[in-house]
Amino acid sequence: MESANQSQPDEDSGGLLGSWLGQLSNDVNLLPTDYADWKVFAPHRKDKAWDIILDQFSGIGWVWKDDRGKIQLMGTRNLRRRETSLHSELEALRRAMESMLQHSTCQRFGTDCKDLIAMLVDPQAWLNFSTELEVIQILKMCFPDFKIEYFPMVQNGIADSLARNARSFHRSLCFVGCSIPVWLPRPPQV
Repeated sequence: MESANQSQPDEDSGGLLGSWLGQLSNDVNLLPTDYADWKVFAPHRKDKAWDIILDQFSGIGWVWKDDRGKIQLMGTRNLRRRETSLHSELEALRRAMESMLQHSTCQRFGTDCKDLIAMLVDPQAWLNFSTELEVIQILKMCFPDFKIEYFPMVQNGIADSLARNARSFHRSLCFVGCSIPVWLPRPPQV
């Protein structure tokens, strides 16, 4: 990582650092802040944090369920690591919306990310995401009754698992289908 004279990220390094910090902060138990000395930090936790830093992909996953809760379609994909996890959330919504345009008249979407909902309610307050939000706004025009609602992470486990598996896949991955292929690990709820 390049740094300026005050140990601040320089050039494109700031985005890379932000991406790493965003990925590490997704799990508050991974790097707790109550350690006074890095030397006493458990080695297996250091290794896990380092693995996340070295990951080259962000993962996205989405699931379409009918009114009875039965899975109709799902998708997962890995992408070059995004700047932040919010960028990945926007990308996942975009991919889900594009798939629904091809496969369904579904108008209702859900997420376990409250910030994503806040972005869609007030896009002007999220200027760093204006390009991505503009694409979502254009897609929303194809959904006259578009709705997005919050689901706790425990209700979004399949999509989360698909995203996690895509992130750890060490080559390009893009899948859309009605069941999980045998070569992809199965989420615990399926």
